[in-house]
Amino acid sequence: MKNEYINDSTFFLTRAAAKTNERMSTEAVVEAILFLALGVERLLKGVLFALNPVYIYKAQDFKNTVSLIYGERLLPGWKDNKEITGSPDADVLTFKLSLLRTKAISQTAEKHTSMMFALSNWRDIIAHNALSMLDIEKCRTLILRDFYPLMRDFSTELNISISSLLGSHDIRLASLSANHQESIEEKVKVRLDAHARKWEQLQNIPGYAAKMKDKSKSVLLAGIKKRDTLVELVPCPACENDAILTAEVDFDYDDDHVWPVGFFVSSLKCLYCELEIDDYDEIDHLGLNTHFTPEEDFERG
Repeated sequence: MKNEYINDSTFFLTRAAAKTNERMSTEAVVEAILFLALGVERLLKGVLFALNPVYIYKAQDFKNTVSLIYGERLLPGWKDNKEITGSPDADVLTFKLSLLRTKAISQTAEKHTSMMFALSNWRDIIAHNALSMLDIEKCRTLILRDFYPLMRDFSTELNISISSLLGSHDIRLASLSANHQESIEEKVKVRLDAHARKWEQLQNIPGYAAKMKDKSKSVLLAGIKKRDTLVELVPCPACENDAILTAEVDFDYDDDHVWPVGFFVSSLKCLYCELEIDDYDEIDHLGLNTHFTPEEDFERG
């Protein structure tokens, strides 16, 4: 069965690649992010489709999907059978739900979770909100620095050439990406060292640690009451005190119900040493998305 999602992804990815250059205008950045988001969403669906075509649909039961996927194989008379939906629901997964499910089987999706979560959010802003809500410089950084490595990892995992994803732009994008690379290991190490030293100073202030402990608990309790977030206290990577880890909850819905289907870590904040992490590259590097497990955290709610 032809995997049209992988094939269709190139339509958008090559257009994002064509827009990518050092002197991109704000308009070009917005267009490149939109094309990239549309292409990446199709890649994620393509990974699921390759595993099982049923997995791209919201309603995945036999009654709904057999005519969607294998309609031409149905025997005469079965199209009107009560075991097969006469008007099947062809709704497919959202970007975020595709990402959540692909993470289970794709090392690339697992490695770049926060990057693609940011990309999904930016796509939503472009589609539904004022463009002033976009952080254009973060978008620019993702396009220039991280676009090519993401495509390289997908091409390796899917066993397809990177030029099939990026067209004739692959070598140019590789060069652009190389010029913008910085060691994430060193970047994070320096930040953590700085905040560890800050904690060494702050802990000498009488009553400071106790005050931050109470404040952290208050923030945790306030966060627990919010329906669209998960919060948890985890060891701070800098000072090892309790830091507040926050994740945004993604929901799915039908005509009558709304329910949580997954989450993406959005930030870590330590009140003790004042460390704050909200950039997708640092979240992915520190593996912060692994702190939550859907089963235990949704049982809480």
